[in-house]
Amino acid sequence: MFAFLALLVTKMIACLFLGIFDDAVIGTLHCMALDMELNGGTPSYGPPEYHKQLAEIGLSGEGAQKDGDAADPNAAAGGQPMGVM
Repeated sequence: MFAFLALLVTKMIACLFLGIFDDAVIGTLHCMALDMELNGGTPSYGPPEYHKQLAEIGLSGEGAQKDGDAADPNAAAGGQPMGVM
């Protein structure tokens, strides 16, 4: 009986932590998406370290596309890039 209660409490704590973490990640990504939408695809707010890490992984906005990557077909046709509403 004790093992069942320990397992139940552990699962409840893990679900609570992961739920809060999920909300934090979604909130952060939502803020970044809104910042990029309002500033022409380039994030302008946030700490310099954040922008440096975005540039390293290729999400810094205008120069985000790496050499050799295929262009977005919607952008080439005069439409908005995928994911921008």
